[in-house]
Amino acid sequence: MNQKLISLNAVKTALARLAGLSLLAFSVSVVAAPPVPTLSTPYNGATNVSQSNVRFSWYSSGATSYRLVISQNSSFSGFRDVNGSSTCDSTCFTIATSSTSYTKNMDFSGQTYYWKVRANNSTGASSFSGYRYFTTAGTATAQKVWPLTSHSNIPFGVGSYNFGSYHTGIDIMTTLNTPVYAMCKGTVMLNKTNNPYSTAYDNYWNSFLIIKHDCNGDIIYGYYGHLSSTLATNSSVSANQVIGSIRMAKTTTGADYPGNNHLHFGLNKSYLSSGWGYASSLSAVTSLGWVNPKTYLP
Repeated sequence: MNQKLISLNAVKTALARLAGLSLLAFSVSVVAAPPVPTLSTPYNGATNVSQSNVRFSWYSSGATSYRLVISQNSSFSGFRDVNGSSTCDSTCFTIATSSTSYTKNMDFSGQTYYWKVRANNSTGASSFSGYRYFTTAGTATAQKVWPLTSHSNIPFGVGSYNFGSYHTGIDIMTTLNTPVYAMCKGTVMLNKTNNPYSTAYDNYWNSFLIIKHDCNGDIIYGYYGHLSSTLATNSSVSANQVIGSIRMAKTTTGADYPGNNHLHFGLNKSYLSSGWGYASSLSAVTSLGWVNPKTYLP
């Protein structure tokens, strides 16, 4: 009986010790997500920065990797970060790195760049830091780009006669949802692309985005027709920034007309509140200040 009692006590003691060991073995220290990185160089507002070998540096604790984003505009509008996938359009650059610094040759002289960093570890990610900005040395690079990467199919140019009137711009044939790019940097003056009219036909034919462009000191207004855009009035855009996409063409009855999907692109030295697509006469096209994009753009 005593032997059984002793054996039972020994088993209890062994189980207690085992339980204690198990608790120790399975104790887990929780790793917190890293804090927001602190940006170091280039210094905020720095000017005359050499285009070559610009060193971006920052510091943080508890991080195993970082996401660096460099943009030509302070809204970082070309950066997309969806479901763990980070991408940039032509107005920005992004890279993941395990280092707290990165060196890059910048594309343009006289260009203001904006940059920010996010820290990551196995638990999660911090928020992005606030941005810093700097300007590269030299004269601003003249940038004029076509609003569509493919622009050879132009059935109606400036002055073409159609619908009983004379065309003020050019039509560039393309496909639905093709991205449209800003010709130069500028400011959005008007966005009439978000279906303010009562019919599908009117919402298509009158869907214009008007941007006041600064093409290296030359002020000219871009009239982008038949697109969808979320840009707000008075917002800034960079040259070659995506400003919208081609919407579905419509017939007078409101039916889809995919064979007619195109961008109407007009240029004028002045801001006009109406008459964006057509003028009453050929002479009016000139007197109203319309400029032929085919001769203005490279």
